[in-house]
Amino acid sequence: MKKNKNCFRKIIISLFVFLFLFSFKIASPAALAAVPSLRNAGGFLKESAKETGLKAQEPSIVIGNLIRSILAFIGVIFLILMIYGGVTWMTAGGNEEKIKKAKGLITNATIGLVIILAAYSITWFITTRLLTATTQGT
Repeated sequence: MKKNKNCFRKIIISLFVFLFLFSFKIASPAALAAVPSLRNAGGFLKESAKETGLKAQEPSIVIGNLIRSILAFIGVIFLILMIYGGVTWMTAGGNEEKIKKAKGLITNATIGLVIILAAYSITWFITTRLLTATTQGT
């Protein structure tokens, strides 16, 4: 049974990697120029967005909003884990096993939050430095 789960995970991961890499080939400017019906796809999407009342936004703004939402969701999960760990610790009644479980939960939640915030900070730092270095000119 465990072998089937590992095989299934490998297939799903391979599928996502394939779709991720394939999406760059489809959306490349050369691919858009090669297919006449796709040359005006951007204009069509902007017109459709205006008709629905939606604003046309840059992809970087959409991705930034998505990342902000994900980080807010992670903060809520962290808060829930901390409250659950604290309640478990308070209601342990001297049971060492429950206290150990609660301490482990609080420690793991804190470590997870630190890792996520560190990854975000490092990515933000590198991205801003690369953008600054490449947009100032020579």
